[in-house]
Formats: sequence, structure tokens, C-alpha cells
Amino acid sequence: VAGTTFCKIDASAGTVEVGDLLTSSGNAGHAMRAADPLRATGAVIGKALRPLHRGTGLVPVLVALA
Repeated sequence: VAGTTFCKIDASAGTVEVGDLLTSSGNAGHAMRAADPLRATGAVIGKALRPLHRGTGLVPVLVALA
């Protein structure tokens, strides 16, 4: 199963670029960029399809169940 959806993103811990893996954030209900993709194994929500440089916002995300 794969698809796209919008996800609340918190970029206060670092900017999110297209293709970045996303994981849960300390800000409840938001995701953030996974700084170390190897450590995020099993905790990845999806892949960002648009950038977010600061603050919070809605970003389209590619989600896939493997």
C-alpha cells in the first residue's frame, strides 16, 4: 500500500527538504526530519514531497507500508 497525504511538519529542529525521511517530533501531532536515517529505521512516517524551511506547516508526504 502506498500513497500521498498531508502531514503536519515541525521544522524548528531543522529544515525539511524534498526527499527527507520524516519521523515523530517532540511537538505532539507533528513530524520532523529524521536527522540520521539509519537510526530512524522502524520509526519513519514517510518521505517529504515539498520543503519546509522554518516553523510548522502542512507538507505532502509519500507514505508506504512495506
